[in-house]
Amino acid sequence: MKKILTNENLFILANNKEVLEQAGIACIIKNEFIGGASGELPHFELWPELWVMRDEDFERAQSIVTEISDNGPIKEWACNFCQEKNADSFEYCWNCRNERSTSQP
Repeated sequence: MKKILTNENLFILANNKEVLEQAGIACIIKNEFIGGASGELPHFELWPELWVMRDEDFERAQSIVTEISDNGPIKEWACNFCQEKNADSFEYCWNCRNERSTSQP
């Protein structure tokens, strides 16, 4: 058994687990319910982990997980007021709060 992925977001791990299982790769999520120990243990030690059950599936699983997470470069736009870079999904500049439509020509 080998650990394939760790993330603080259980939704991301569950999504990856579903895709791997559809590809015929048996896997489990560990630390799914350990959040109650928060404060007693280091924060990063509590993150859920996705484990591949069979070692021989590890490389294939790693390839699939990489493919899932590789969405290419993040598109950005620059605010005309403060020149700050913003994610394409933002309608307002995160830095100066000006609207994208007034910030972009």
